[in-house]
Amino acid sequence: MRWLLVACLAACSHNSMAIEVTTSDKTIARVELVLVESHCDTCTGDAPPSSLMKATGDVFYQFAGDRFTAKVSDGVAGFTLEPGASDEILKLGAIGFDSQGVPKAIALVDQDIHIKQHLGEVFEVDLVTRDIQQAVGALPGAFTINSTDAVVVWRAPNAADTVASCIAVLPATTTANGAKATFVVPPDDTDCDGVTGAAECDPFWYLYSKPTDITHPQYCLEQEMADSACMVGTEIGCVDGQSQAGCHPINYCVPERACADCADPTDPQCADHVGNDSGSVVSRIHCTIPLVGAPGNYTSCPTGIAPVNLDQAYTGGAACLPPLLIKTPLTFPIAAQQSVAVDTGQGPLTLVIANAIAPCEFQIVPMATVASIPSHSVPALVHLHGATRNLLLPLVVDFTNSNQTVCAGAQTAAVCTIDAAAFTDPLWTCAKN
Repeated sequence: MRWLLVACLAACSHNSMAIEVTTSDKTIARVELVLVESHCDTCTGDAPPSSLMKATGDVFYQFAGDRFTAKVSDGVAGFTLEPGASDEILKLGAIGFDSQGVPKAIALVDQDIHIKQHLGEVFEVDLVTRDIQQAVGALPGAFTINSTDAVVVWRAPNAADTVASCIAVLPATTTANGAKATFVVPPDDTDCDGVTGAAECDPFWYLYSKPTDITHPQYCLEQEMADSACMVGTEIGCVDGQSQAGCHPINYCVPERACADCADPTDPQCADHVGNDSGSVVSRIHCTIPLVGAPGNYTSCPTGIAPVNLDQAYTGGAACLPPLLIKTPLTFPIAAQQSVAVDTGQGPLTLVIANAIAPCEFQIVPMATVASIPSHSVPALVHLHGATRNLLLPLVVDFTNSNQTVCAGAQTAAVCTIDAAAFTDPLWTCAKN
């Protein structure tokens, strides 16, 4: 303890400061003293019980420790404070409860108090009886309470008598008008729901519950262990004390770098990040396409293309039958396309998968007319079907100037390969698992 707090009804000595909480309400049987230690500079708000959204506002932390309560006698509940290592109280408040433990009155004092400056003095706080909501009907909206403000006082279900209460003051006016909510909460359970630590989904939302959205799933990326594949998954909902948020893998495996480079697999930029990641070898189909002609009128030669052979790595136990998938927009579940036409920004590009040979050998035939020479574009994904799972590989396309005015066999043939070193990616064993 930084200072000593005890209940007292007698006058205090010169070594202490007295706080007298007064009330004219005969139904008030006990008072809880609320002492504020600090303001949370990184908190944005809190959600009292029954909230549909988190109210924006200032969050203040009470001093950690036991709940400070005293019985009311002749309309007064007394407390004594003695200074310790720290003698500062940023703000203080009091809650009045009836004999059944129902909050009936409240007082919040917006005043910075140094105990040493008030030794031997009595500090009086007057409770105001008013409507106080208990765990129902809290709506988003400071220490100064107006008659139109909603005040919510709550504690965890079946909380021990020593557990402190949470307070929310929710202005009737909106935040657009400059009004913000104010919260006073214990630091060890900031939403007063009795759920803490790893079992808590949101520490600033009372009994937070976000079920899994089956109708409109949110997609994510998950790599359970360092040697396991990076997989596309759907977000799992979270319920305080019951389940934790996570990413439930579905049957699509992607290059390992995707889990490091992308936050959202449906982000159209994800394929670009993965396909052009220079930090390590990435599993990707890489096509170099020489162009013939002159600047402003380049064309490609859709002949003499070497096949892409993934037999070495792709051992999924079934013909992969690779289709192309247009990159933008990238949505799931995946709809296969045998050709894709995109505009690289320099001109149209059409890619066609042809001559698929079981188990996984195919050609990517380019047909392009471009004004200039783009570099490292990722116009599509290659979708490889396995026995149990599917693989998605970015298709990286580089155009080069062949210095030829007409197609000339090998000199102008496109080459599509995959780096053999990339076969170490757990992606390639994904389809077997």
